[in-house]
Amino acid sequence: MKVCLIVEGAYPYVNGGVSSWMQGLMLAMPDVEFVVQSIAASPDANLQFKYKIPSNVSEIQEVYLLDDDYVNNKTQKRVSLTGEEYDAFENLMFESNPDWNVIIRFFAEKEVSLNALLSGRDFFKMTLDYYNTNFRRVVFSDFLWTMRSL
Repeated sequence: MKVCLIVEGAYPYVNGGVSSWMQGLMLAMPDVEFVVQSIAASPDANLQFKYKIPSNVSEIQEVYLLDDDYVNNKTQKRVSLTGEEYDAFENLMFESNPDWNVIIRFFAEKEVSLNALLSGRDFFKMTLDYYNTNFRRVVFSDFLWTMRSL
């Protein structure tokens, strides 16, 4: 089994709390493969691991909220999703069983920023379709920005 743990900037950079819990969990389950996604505000070259990473952790990925494309107002790469990617992101947003392999591969292989995805036509279309089916009584701009912030 492969498990993805998503943490807000703590593990493996901060001692105690959630980080200690995660370390204990992963050490207690040596037969489970773990991938850690650490969400942080922005890259920090001074961060150092505070924990010895268990052998059953196959990958640690860092995701930054302050994406360089957005912060530096660079021209964004146009994002065009394949049918498989569209379905995976739609399931992530509105259903219960996203294909994590497709989502992780999308960001790893296409080198697309999160901001470019959330500002793209495909994201807009899937949000609009879901809105028209389920939330027509809500102001669309509020709904769109809520979906982008999730």
